[in-house]
Amino acid sequence: FTARFSVLERVDQLRDDDKNHDVRQLRYSMMRCRSSTPFYWMRTMYPCVVRPVLEEVVEPALKKSFVLLAEAGHSPQELIDQAWAEAQQDGRFGGCGLGGTAST
Repeated sequence: FTARFSVLERVDQLRDDDKNHDVRQLRYSMMRCRSSTPFYWMRTMYPCVVRPVLEEVVEPALKKSFVLLAEAGHSPQELIDQAWAEAQQDGRFGGCGLGGTAST
């Protein structure tokens, strides 16, 4: 499970250069793609197997990528947590649909 989310660490290190001008969009797309993977796991595996992975690997990895993408690393933790809570909401409710699977 951890290997599936280790790619986010490499993607988080990407930056714009002369040939690639919209790396932030690529990072966001990759984060959304990884965010949907746990839904498959939740449908095909027992909760006792999936929940610890969601809580210990998936949610922290997605939150870290979100904070780096939003460049919010120097913000107060309270604001980061609030932004993360909003990002987890469905797009219909103003969120990004990221993470939030551990509480499902």
